Amino acid sequence: MSDDNALSATEKTGAKSAWEQLVQFSKDIMYLLSPEGRFIDCNQSFYASMKLDRKDVVGRHMTELVSAEDEKLCGRVLRSIVEQRRTERTTRSFKSRKGSAQVFEVIETPIMRNGEVIVISGVGRDITQEVILEQKLWDTEEDRHSTLEFALRTSLGLVKGYVYTLEAGESLGMDQRKRYMHIVLDEIDNLSKIVDDLLDYRRLEENSLTMEDELTDLNECVAMAIGQFAEETERREIEMKVTIPEEIAPIHLPPDALMRILMNLIQNAIHHTMHSGKIEVIVNDSDDYIDISVRDNGMGIPEKDLPYIFEKYYRGGGSTDAAAPGAGLGLAVTKILVSALGGKIWAASKPGEQTEFRFVLPRRVGVDNSELSDTAVMQDIVLSELQ
Repeated sequence: MSDDNALSATEKTGAKSAWEQLVQFSKDIMYLLSPEGRFIDCNQSFYASMKLDRKDVVGRHMTELVSAEDEKLCGRVLRSIVEQRRTERTTRSFKSRKGSAQVFEVIETPIMRNGEVIVISGVGRDITQEVILEQKLWDTEEDRHSTLEFALRTSLGLVKGYVYTLEAGESLGMDQRKRYMHIVLDEIDNLSKIVDDLLDYRRLEENSLTMEDELTDLNECVAMAIGQFAEETERREIEMKVTIPEEIAPIHLPPDALMRILMNLIQNAIHHTMHSGKIEVIVNDSDDYIDISVRDNGMGIPEKDLPYIFEKYYRGGGSTDAAAPGAGLGLAVTKILVSALGGKIWAASKPGEQTEFRFVLPRRVGVDNSELSDTAVMQDIVLSELQ
């Protein structure tokens, strides 16, 4: 064996040893799954976090270790990884031996050989305390505004940190610079959305927004709202389907308000839908009202969150994107806009499978809405349509 080959072998042995130490002593949980979703092995942090021994984990299916609410979604994510051969990022609640649930942000990646998935590798960051803190902030009425402050500080901190890195990092490669700039631009968009939501919510609370009777082309309005997210849905390979009557008479509603309602609901659907998922916008027309649904086949909304989803600053579970933008104002603004236009809005969900938001608006501003069904009845109807 030549010196070069001997040195190469030594380097490989050292690299392997360093990698094994990194895996075993990392604070993040790391694990390997079979393509069927069964545990092959985990690092020490995983066993310590779950308070389980290796013999209690290896060979078991991932769905056996997650909370009941996450079982269906977990199965769908693992199938997506194998079938679509792509990395998936989501949040997942694990059951520990003591019965308490721990929430992790996990990234799972398929490892390929000869075009087939042979192993799924997973890395997870414990976000349990962040979830508990957010819930405490929500549970304390006078401190709900802290959720907004947290969202603003987080985005501003990220922008400041990455801009500083870009300015000081002379050795950064072009790809890395582009990636950092993309993050900065995303956070600026996030800040812009928070400010827009805040201003709109305040104006709506003060009844200072006037809803004008304007002639609006509903087909065009829906197309423009969907077009705002074309880049994101294409990047994540989310199928957008629209069902709308070919010939639908113009409506007498302000287009900006209707666009905002549609965009908020579509954006919400995107944040709850996995890669290669599906979102449907369904429009039904009648002589006096328009009936619009936004349906996704994402991870759903936990039943305990449904009564609060339209409340200001509320950010419940269910997002596939742990860093979903906004401060919990989008759906609150949506409900106020729908009400200001004389309409009503409902939501229903099957956790782990799909969610539907449905709103009904009069075709003209100022029409009496007393004929519209009450919320409880409509939620039952919407839920029955998801069966």
